[in-house]
Amino acid sequence: MDIIKASEEENISFLRNEVEAGRKEGKAVVVAGCVPQGAPKSDFLRGLSVVGVQQIDRVVEVVEETLKGMTCVR
Repeated sequence: MDIIKASEEENISFLRNEVEAGRKEGKAVVVAGCVPQGAPKSDFLRGLSVVGVQQIDRVVEVVEETLKGMTCVR
């Protein structure tokens, strides 16, 4: 396994753990950046709001909708 692949898997694992912790605490979760954009169909992202790197200007909108109980995928 090369270093880039290992780093990618570590990032996904870290993100998965953070998402699960937030869900357990009943928090509204918005995931942003290249990791969720690169793996949008990951099971742990199902039902979450996701903002890709090209839509970073819409973070406020996505957070507001998520807090209202909606799910946004941008």
